[in-house]
Amino acid sequence: MKATDILDTLPIGLVVLDRSYRVQSWNHWMTIHSGIQPNTILNHSVFNYYPGLNKPSFIRACKTVLTFGNVVYLSQKLHRYLFPFKLPGGDETDCEYMQQSCTMSPIHSEDGSINQVAIAVHDVTDAVRMERRLRRVNNLDDLTGAFNRRYLDQRLQEEFDRHRRYGRDLSMCIFDLDHFKDTNDSIGHLAGDHALIEVRKRVTTHLRDIDVLARFGGEEFVCILPETSLEDALQVSERLRASIEETELHWKTQQFKITASFGVATLSPEMLEARDMLEAADKALYKAKEKRNCVVSSAEFSGTQASPFEQAPRPQVTL
Repeated sequence: MKATDILDTLPIGLVVLDRSYRVQSWNHWMTIHSGIQPNTILNHSVFNYYPGLNKPSFIRACKTVLTFGNVVYLSQKLHRYLFPFKLPGGDETDCEYMQQSCTMSPIHSEDGSINQVAIAVHDVTDAVRMERRLRRVNNLDDLTGAFNRRYLDQRLQEEFDRHRRYGRDLSMCIFDLDHFKDTNDSIGHLAGDHALIEVRKRVTTHLRDIDVLARFGGEEFVCILPETSLEDALQVSERLRASIEETELHWKTQQFKITASFGVATLSPEMLEARDMLEAADKALYKAKEKRNCVVSSAEFSGTQASPFEQAPRPQVTL
């Protein structure tokens, strides 16, 4: 068996480039995933087929190998991929392109000079997908499928820092299901769990992809609303409140409804920490809970006009 035949049996990609970035070797694995035959690409610049490689970081890595004889490792976590190989059925949330870890090694000539660099391409897509799934599971509330408190704290801090840095609008709302204990006591805790799950589903349909819905604890949820003014956040919260109120819940032979109270806050100059914003929304929620089934803005506590969305109390459970 020839050396080239052995290279074609490897379960990894192998590409050899010379100092002018012309392809000197292109094994069968690369042909399968690229659709480019060796006789087509050999002795041609790799940049003709993959112009995205013609960038300072890749050229710098090649020069490091060719000049110093060092081995350079390109981690998937930093680079995602070197060669953009499409995955069947892939999408942007689940790896549109094959995820790759690559190793660049020098090839020495008989006189000891280095005139070629070998690039080994490892497909790590399955490992990346598994890691992402585990991360998603670890960030989700077991019951409702909303994000959990740990993820909420992390994202709130990230969004708080980003929006303060660039002076952008950031709002949030906290909502609590009204008289939820009565629902649990009268219909049962499993019915209460069902209500929490259905509320999460209904609320999610009214949120954007960039919004974050998390279960804060018990029957309390938090929505982070990036790039959203207080006025817009109040309108969003009112839509959520009305949607929850309109939802008819069914548990076994019983039908019931539930309502929610909302506290809304927006980022302001005096807020120095992310928790200041959370506390402002929580205070507004406390006021909303005094009336039930309404939306209250934290701006009320600074002497500005009250929220136009306060509603009269409504029945919470119908058996």
